[in-house]
Amino acid sequence: MEKCDEKEEREGGNQQQQDTIHTHTHNTRLTLSQLLATLGLQFRLFNVSGTGTISRAEAATLAATLNANGFPVGSPEYFVETIDSDRSGSISFKEYLEYMLARLNGLSAGPGS
Repeated sequence: MEKCDEKEEREGGNQQQQDTIHTHTHNTRLTLSQLLATLGLQFRLFNVSGTGTISRAEAATLAATLNANGFPVGSPEYFVETIDSDRSGSISFKEYLEYMLARLNGLSAGPGS
């Protein structure tokens, strides 16, 4: 998914319209709740061990998948170092969510932003 430069007009419209994100990859619009559900599902799919965090090995698979699907995140090592803000050696859902939302909004200095 890539950030779209288009922003929804905020003219007192409904909340769903205000929370819509446009993605180039699939040319779809997602509400914020749909985006959060999608990111949560992604996180759970790559947290194969079921620990609630993504290990370095799991992050390597996640980074390869994101890179292959048009969402460049760089090497697995760089990906983990960039996201792992508490330096625990693994990625929590909070860290993953913050990173992905920042990338989608063009706020990250990571590769491809």
